[in-house]
Amino acid sequence: MMSFIKRNFKYILLANIVLLAFIIFIVNKNLPTPKEVNKKAFESIKLNKFEGLVMDKFLDKKNHNHATIKIKNSFVEQNIILTRDKSDLFSFIQLGDSVLKEYGEFEVMIKRDGKLHVIKLDYKIK
Repeated sequence: MMSFIKRNFKYILLANIVLLAFIIFIVNKNLPTPKEVNKKAFESIKLNKFEGLVMDKFLDKKNHNHATIKIKNSFVEQNIILTRDKSDLFSFIQLGDSVLKEYGEFEVMIKRDGKLHVIKLDYKIK
């Protein structure tokens, strides 16, 4: 048996490389493109409605290091995940800001020190 492996090592190695390349091709073909991922994140945030006071903002290490804002109002405390957003909302928001985003809208209204700021979420979808 050992002599068979030694004699045919090149062919066995080549067969394994071809098999590995085939598996990688099949797996990559089924993965979504970055544009598809952006569109899914865009549609997800579109269906979100949130209103409250910013209690915390962090990169969620347990969830792929996504930019996350924790808000609280009199009814609920929720985490808003800003996956793939390019609007700089995460860097602009500060603790203590009041935020509002209506269902189906892409503008986030931020009230800070009596001034209203509006940031439009941007997911680079055309």
